[in-house]
This record gives sequence, C-alpha cells and structure tokens, in this order.
Amino acid sequence: MKGSPALRQELVDHCLKTSHVVGEERRMLAKVANVSANAPLEKILCTRVTNALASGRLSYSDFQSMEFGHVTPGLIRALQDR
Repeated sequence: MKGSPALRQELVDHCLKTSHVVGEERRMLAKVANVSANAPLEKILCTRVTNALASGRLSYSDFQSMEFGHVTPGLIRALQDR
C-alpha cells in the first residue's frame, strides 16, 4: 500500500463512504485529532489512518480495535498524525 497512491486513495474513499461521525463523538474525535469541530473531520481521520497503515505506524491489530470501539495508543497517534 505504501507504494500505491491509487490504493491509498481507494481506501480513503471507502472510509469516507462508511464513516459518519456526529454529535458528541464528532466533538471528541476533533479534540483527539487536534482539529476544529468544523473541519472536514471524516476526510482528515480517514486520510490519517490510511497513511499510518501504509507507513507501518499503525498496526492492523490497532486498526481492527477501532471496529470494536477500543482505542489504542497507536490509534491515538495515527489520529493525531504523529
């Protein structure tokens, strides 16, 4: 995935189609990601997570934990783009 911008973009697009963050969850995620609540949050988060997966900064295990609502240190770093 690291060497394929087209694949990364496909993953970001899929993430955007399936991610809908509203209300309190949106406010909290914006704080975690250090962005304004009015920012295009879904696009920012999908891009950050995809790039972190591609670079190896986010493990697949950490990525999967997100599906179950578990937050790991690796996931927090990815959401903060660190």
